[in-house]
Amino acid sequence: MIRCMVVEDFPIFRDAISRALQHDQRIELLGAHATARELLDAIVMDRVEALLLDLHLPDMEGITLIQRVRQASPATRIVVFTASEQPRQVRAALAAGANGYVVKRQDSEQVIEALVAVCAGGTVLAPQVAASLLSMRMGGTAGEVGNGVDDLRASDLQILRRLTEGETDAQIADALYVSTRTVQNHLSRIRFVAGVARRPELARWAIDHALI
Repeated sequence: MIRCMVVEDFPIFRDAISRALQHDQRIELLGAHATARELLDAIVMDRVEALLLDLHLPDMEGITLIQRVRQASPATRIVVFTASEQPRQVRAALAAGANGYVVKRQDSEQVIEALVAVCAGGTVLAPQVAASLLSMRMGGTAGEVGNGVDDLRASDLQILRRLTEGETDAQIADALYVSTRTVQNHLSRIRFVAGVARRPELARWAIDHALI
């Protein structure tokens, strides 16, 4: 079971997601906290594997809290749980060390699947967030990208977007009506362009370069 904690200051959201986590047999909910201080006091002692973290807490700014958790418990996988879908907020959270980003208008099943996916080594973005980042990319507001990025095809970008949402090669293949081998060939070429080998590194590279 995944040892999980929640930090969320609004009782209605904290109670709702806590109930959903408690009913999932893959999750062991260790605690649900209202402040950053409460979380930091508990996270190391309880050996937390996954953390669902709101960015807007009364006693600490969310990006700072992500950095503090990274220092206190490097192995903990962090999924941001927030109402904000702003691309700059997403990029700041990921740069600080978050492994996933979900939004409060998603249903509880999607949030739980994001937690499970990041604990398996993935990087997961809410579809709404991925779409915002793609719009930012298409609008030309994301800044310069690295060498070789312009060689990526539209199909490559589709695969990258689905990869960051936590989909497997088989799921991507089914969604795009291609073979799994085709998806793997695309990913091999993208890895060469990116200069990275592992799937989580590739997802983060795509996000850092505003490709999804």
